[in-house]
This record gives sequence, structure tokens and C-alpha cells, in this order.
Amino acid sequence: MHTKKSISSRNLFLHLSFIGLLLFSSLTQAASYQQAAKTTHFPTSGEVHSITPLNGNIMLVASAGEGVMLADFGQPDKPRIVSTARFSSQAESIAISRSGQRIYVANGAGGLDILALSGNGELKLLGRLDTPSFAFDVAISPDSKVAYIADNTNGVVVVDVSNSTQPKIIATIPTQASAASVLLSSNGQTLYIAEQASGIHIVNVSTPFSPQSIVKAKTRGHAQGLALSNDGRRLFSANNTGGLQIFDISQPQFPRMIGQANTQNAFAVTLSADNRTAFVSDLFNGVQTINVAQPHKPVNLGKIKTHGTAEDVALLPDQKTALVASGKSGISIISFR
Repeated sequence: MHTKKSISSRNLFLHLSFIGLLLFSSLTQAASYQQAAKTTHFPTSGEVHSITPLNGNIMLVASAGEGVMLADFGQPDKPRIVSTARFSSQAESIAISRSGQRIYVANGAGGLDILALSGNGELKLLGRLDTPSFAFDVAISPDSKVAYIADNTNGVVVVDVSNSTQPKIIATIPTQASAASVLLSSNGQTLYIAEQASGIHIVNVSTPFSPQSIVKAKTRGHAQGLALSNDGRRLFSANNTGGLQIFDISQPQFPRMIGQANTQNAFAVTLSADNRTAFVSDLFNGVQTINVAQPHKPVNLGKIKTHGTAEDVALLPDQKTALVASGKSGISIISFR
């Protein structure tokens, strides 16, 4: 009996120690995002609206007025532009096929551009499709056969891109307010639409040519940008003056708001690899870092000034460097402690 009790106590001690270690690790990592060790500025041509990770430290930069830039941030203090696709001159945002060989560009008034990426980093235009309104954002299905375009007042345009040279519209998802951004579940069957004043629209797209509305969730403020947790159970919404809201979407037909954090002009949200920290692009107010390890109780960690606006954030693989799309000012590079 005595031996059994000793072993049980020892196991309990080890279990509690492990939990304590995890908690300490979480708090330490979160604390590292409270302030920047250094913020530098990389000027570019055009207005940088979004930055999308391609492979490792290689990023695709959407810059209206300049096009799509393939950039190497292997040395964050000395980034290098590898190539530029100037034909996508109104680039707003970018989606990438799983193979990394096809690039889908929401090209503003130009609609959708489909690019090919060669082994030497050259970007080539394969196909183009004009959309009725203004292409703000794009999401691509896991099999790279269907693209979903947030087309402003026209709602979401569903495009068959199985033939990259001849994309064709197969459906349109109407929205009550302007469609600002789109996000697909990992299995490609559920689409989340940031409908600005109308909140979030959740749509079943398991049959892309016949999308079915599931539900609409109201947000505090205008829904602008979205992010999904790795397990697909939580949806993060940047709601302009409404700040950041976190929804439990484990049952997509019953989205439930479980947490929120105040910001001034939440425009987009990016999650750290471990999903414990949210980086909110707060437009005219820099980047707001928020500890979301406990989604019900998000904690504002700090605000980091950027050069120009903060419209989007991408993290380098080391999770210690954030790249911020800063509009006319180019790219702000934040190094964390």
C-alpha cells in the first residue's frame, strides 16, 4: 500500500510539473510578443496589401500599382525581391495551390489572375477572368480546381480553375453587404465569408456549382478579415472598430461567440503556428498582439507601431519575425525578443 501510494504521489507530482512547464512555456512565448526587439522598414513600389507565405522564408507580396512580388526574407534585415509579375498590377491578395506551382491573385478591378511559378522564381500569367465588381480576396480549394473570390458588392464568385488558361464562373454567392474576404475549411467543404456590416456568412460548398447557405453570424463591427485555428474549431474575425472576436464553430450551423478583444481598426488577423497568439493588423494603429491561448479570455499583450498602415501580417517559420503589409510604406519587419 505504501509503495503504491508513493508511486501515485510521484506520478501526480510529475503530471503537475509537466502542466506547470507547459503553462510557463505558453506564458513565456506570449510575453515575447509583447514588444518588438526591433522594427525595420523595407520600402517597395506600389501599395502592399497582403503577404502570403510560399515556402520557408519565401513570400508572395500583393502590391497594387506594382504587381505580385516574389520575395526572399532569408535575411529579414536584407530582403530580396526575386521577381515581379507586373501584369497583376492591382493585386490585393493571393492564394497558392498545395503544389506551390499555381498562384491565384485577387487583382482588384482586374478580377482573377492565375500565375505559374517556375523553378527559377519566374512568374508567368496563365489565365485571367474579369469579375463583375472588385476582387478583394481569393481562396482556393484543396484540389486546386475551384477558386472563391470576394468580389465586393457582387458577393462571392465561384470559379472553375481546373483549366488554368480558361477559368469560368460556375456560381455566385450573394451577400447582404460587401464581401471583404473569404476563407475555406481545410477539407474545402465550408466557406467563411467576411460580409462587413452583415457579419460572417457560413456556406456549404461541398458542391461548388450549387453552394448552400448554412448560417449567418452577427459580429461586433464590420467583419473584414478571418483566420481559422489549426483544428478548424475556432474562427477569428477582425471586425474593424469592433475589434477581434472568437467563435466556436465546432458545429458550423451553430457558431457561438466565445471571446473578444478590443482594438481600434481591426483589418486582418493572423495566428501563430501554435494558435496561442493572434496578430491583429490594426490598420492605422500598428499591430496588436493578443494572447488567445484561452479563447474565452483573450489578453491584449501590446501594440507595435509600423511604418504606415498595418493591413496584413505573415510570420516567418521561426515565429520570431513578423512581416507587415504597410500599404504605401511597403513592408514593416518586426523582430521579436
